[in-house]
Amino acid sequence: MSFWNSMSLLDPKTENAKNLVLYHDLVLIVVVMVLVLVGWFLTLFLLKSFFMGGGMNRYVYKNELLEIIWTIVPAFFLFGLGYVSLYNLYSMEVGEGVQHVVKVTGHQWYWEYEYTVNFSNMDKIAQESWFKASSLEGGDFRLKEIVLGLSHLNFKGDWFLVYESFMIPEGSLSDSDCFSMNSGFRNQDVTNPCFLMYGYKNEVLVSTADVMHSWGVSELGVKADAIPGRTNSLAVSPFCSGLAFGNCYELCGAGHSTMPINVFITSLDNLLCMLKEGVLSTDEGEEHLKSVFPMFSYLNDSEMSWMLEQDWSDPSLLFSVVPESEDLEEIVIVTELNED
Repeated sequence: MSFWNSMSLLDPKTENAKNLVLYHDLVLIVVVMVLVLVGWFLTLFLLKSFFMGGGMNRYVYKNELLEIIWTIVPAFFLFGLGYVSLYNLYSMEVGEGVQHVVKVTGHQWYWEYEYTVNFSNMDKIAQESWFKASSLEGGDFRLKEIVLGLSHLNFKGDWFLVYESFMIPEGSLSDSDCFSMNSGFRNQDVTNPCFLMYGYKNEVLVSTADVMHSWGVSELGVKADAIPGRTNSLAVSPFCSGLAFGNCYELCGAGHSTMPINVFITSLDNLLCMLKEGVLSTDEGEEHLKSVFPMFSYLNDSEMSWMLEQDWSDPSLLFSVVPESEDLEEIVIVTELNED
């Protein structure tokens, strides 16, 4: 994002954004060339007494060659700029090969994100991601080991993860560490970011539940209007991980300035595990977990949350000792890692 005294455009994180930056530079070069050329001839004729000694040919009424040249040359430049512009426009189409879909809904004045999470490939993804993330310590985005332990439970098929993203007030901001998804920037930090994966094509479906909004992220080179009764789509293919920042670009009411956008870009494995962890943290996920293990039905909300939020350092141990409860004895469930 931009910082104080920043004089250049934002660092692009997609090919489309990079092409738009290059197109901006190309247009700027053409504009400067035209300005210098026209300015030179204008100065030459306005100050003809200085440059040409006041001389003037009164018998030259036309010059067809000159007229052809100053017609064809600008047309050539316009054709080149138009071709590059059309190429950038059509390269933004979604097309085929979409690996990840996000549904974005604008509200007054917050964003809502919806994902379809497929648990059919839970075993492979969970095990690979656990070993890749086992060296991380702490942080909001740390891949929870509980996903590995739940990989062979009855979580199959498609599940839906829906959450809302609000701007964090300035008084509630806190210093973020390198493992946090929060940026700590004033009027830009949100409670829950949008998740995209790099190295793959993501599709963002933009709609609204009330008035017009506009979901746009400059670093990704995308912007789509959220129009009532219509769903617009965007193709986003980041080539690096990180945080990207955007805003609502349509004046939508008194709270328009309180609709920032944070996009958290990570790898495919990390993204899938974070989304699946989010599903497990929902009320539906907890109810399903209790139905799989009837003993979980004796846990109250605080004890269930405690189990889901623990930092398990031993990958062979799914759950440790549950907090003491009057109606529940200590439960220890040990699962062995699948060596495959």
